Amino acid sequence: MYRQHSGIPGNIQYRPDLSWLGTYATESFDAIRRGDLLSDGHYLGAATLAETLQQAGFPTITAAALVQRVMAHIGMLAEHPRLGSRIPELLPKSRYRQIVESPCRVFYGYEPATGSCYIFHVIRGEKLFQKRLLFQHDLKT
Repeated sequence: MYRQHSGIPGNIQYRPDLSWLGTYATESFDAIRRGDLLSDGHYLGAATLAETLQQAGFPTITAAALVQRVMAHIGMLAEHPRLGSRIPELLPKSRYRQIVESPCRVFYGYEPATGSCYIFHVIRGEKLFQKRLLFQHDLKT
């Protein structure tokens, strides 16, 4: 998108109303959030793709909403460590499990002796699990 359409004049600028300490990156989350607060949600001069789709009646999902759903699902592991399903690409008796929160697959290890879980990888749901991820994780620990 061009400057005359978006309302953002450059990648780095100084605007004391957004950051009185110095210059800032106009595309940063903090700058956009502050700009939206000061402009009643009109920091960008053009509608985003999600806004355009929503106005046309198509449902959209934002990354924030997806992250909240995934984190809520992961939060249940504290009380229910066996909540996730077995990873179909691995042996049935594997200690590794997965949580599927479309479009994500969250892989975690479960230690029955201690009842603890640890997340070691997240991928898009349509991708196959690669066993090399387990070896990379085991080398780190």
